[in-house]
Amino acid sequence: MTNNLSEQIDAIISGAQNLEPWRAAFIQTPKAIGYCYQRFIRRNSDHEVYLLQKKQMNGTHAELFTYCLYKNVMTPLDDNGLLAPLKLLTYQSRVGTDIEPGISLQFLYENNALRFEIEFRRGQFVIYILFDKVTAYPLIETTLLASLGFKKAISSYIREVTPDLIESIVLELSEKLGATSKPEQNNK
Repeated sequence: MTNNLSEQIDAIISGAQNLEPWRAAFIQTPKAIGYCYQRFIRRNSDHEVYLLQKKQMNGTHAELFTYCLYKNVMTPLDDNGLLAPLKLLTYQSRVGTDIEPGISLQFLYENNALRFEIEFRRGQFVIYILFDKVTAYPLIETTLLASLGFKKAISSYIREVTPDLIESIVLELSEKLGATSKPEQNNK
């Protein structure tokens, strides 16, 4: 072929249509393969795919869809200041299977750090915050979270979001949290 390798790869990427979501995620996020030192993944289903830094889940690993969301959406939003007053924390890789890998967003409210977590479950993103973190703040607990569609679960408020809406929901959360902040908190 006369095309160079870069052009061939671009053609493969642009021609990749009607792929399973997990395959499309790898094509859209080459850094996901880079995360896997030995190029191992664990695919339990089309919606449960883990990036392994070693051979097993007892080593450090990431979840594919939250990792891609972190690299492709959240980091650029944060870099451009569009998540403020939320602060994007480093990606939350995990060791073992007790806690899911995911994304953490921190919000400072009345000198306390509230953390919203984002995980991927059964084809949807789940945003949640633990009850014990917000019960002291009725404005956030009863007004803001309810207005954003968060529901009470066992130990947290959760909002399930389809992949196509996750960016807009996070931006709406950021906007509404910004409206609840006192001016001096936004300057810290």
